[in-house]
Amino acid sequence: MIREKGRYLSLRIESPQPVSARDAKHLLYSAVIEFLGEAGASRSRLRWKEFDEKNQAGIARCSLSALEETIAAIALKRFWQGRDVAIRLEKMSGAIGKLAPATSGKAAKTK
Repeated sequence: MIREKGRYLSLRIESPQPVSARDAKHLLYSAVIEFLGEAGASRSRLRWKEFDEKNQAGIARCSLSALEETIAAIALKRFWQGRDVAIRLEKMSGAIGKLAPATSGKAAKTK
């Protein structure tokens, strides 16, 4: 069996109030599930890697085969828990090391 390639996404969350690492993870997953459904979210293999609460920036990983759908789902998220939010894609890379400066290094790893 061949391992499927993935891509790392550097994301920034824009919101009137700061978002915690835990809330950022739930926001990202809810965006993908709402747009793609459970089967599509499963195909995207989205994984939240880390989040910097100070800069409101994080890194996620998804499969290469569902990259476009995953980016669209993330971009379409506008409201969450009664407030305006926007998830912006800053960078995309095949290696996480190329995205580390976008989150300024000190990021909270969330599981």
